[in-house]
Amino acid sequence: MKRLLRVWSGSLILFALLLSPLVPAQEPLTVEWHRVEFAPTFILAGAARDQGFGDALLRALISRLPQYRHLMVNAPLERALDRTSTSTSTRLACAVALLLTPQREQHIHFSNPFLYTSTNGTLIRAADYRRFEPFLRDGRLSLGQVLQTRAFTLGIAHKRSYGPSLNALIAQHAGQPYLIEKGGQGSTLSLLSTLSKQQQHVDLVLAYPLEAAYWLKTSRSPVPLHFLPLTEAAAREEWRVGCSRTPQGEQLITAINALVTDPAFRQSYLSSHAQWQAQLSGILRGAPTPSEIPQP
Repeated sequence: MKRLLRVWSGSLILFALLLSPLVPAQEPLTVEWHRVEFAPTFILAGAARDQGFGDALLRALISRLPQYRHLMVNAPLERALDRTSTSTSTRLACAVALLLTPQREQHIHFSNPFLYTSTNGTLIRAADYRRFEPFLRDGRLSLGQVLQTRAFTLGIAHKRSYGPSLNALIAQHAGQPYLIEKGGQGSTLSLLSTLSKQQQHVDLVLAYPLEAAYWLKTSRSPVPLHFLPLTEAAAREEWRVGCSRTPQGEQLITAINALVTDPAFRQSYLSSHAQWQAQLSGILRGAPTPSEIPQP
């Protein structure tokens, strides 16, 4: 009798399980990694495609975060920033190599710095150096004095942050005809191309020395450019990862913060960064050397 009851009970359980609706396994959260054309951080085309140090960082992050589904998205900066301001229950938008600003922090969770790098400066045509000598102090250019003359046209990238002091300075001159703001993928590269073609409506372009050196090498421009550090710029800049300001975004940033303290993880992309610095050294006149960038 007991054996019959056990068989009967087992049959009832099996019958109940067959009748119950199947509960699907929860899908992993998809992280959209937005890559902006920003070589040699992210290299989206050419012989060195996907070999930037930002690409190396993303590969390291993806390998150490298997609990997520990862998706690469190539997008201009303004679209990347727009996507990080929105998210869904199944998708999370993130971007790498961002500067923290109060405006961005309203809708983006930022990681701790993963890289300390040189600041933005101005690129000019080397032949125009004497035009800017009156605004130089100890080898650094006062961009504020240059803009006050209204005699020089500055090219900047739409939605790009250049650090607190430079952002505030640019805001004072917003909408003026001597300030050209270009958007879209590769906006800074397009401005550098305009500058090198000696088109007189662009006299200066704000950029990082490493990205300008990469552009000079790959474009093979016959017009030499010169990098001028700025009196208004900070000593260095802190690059961070940013994700949508949601509980899921905060959780991912917490995991990233733990990774960037791991020396082995940091070496996975810092070695690539050092290689690009060495490869591009000496290409751009006036560019700072790695030893001139203060580290914490």
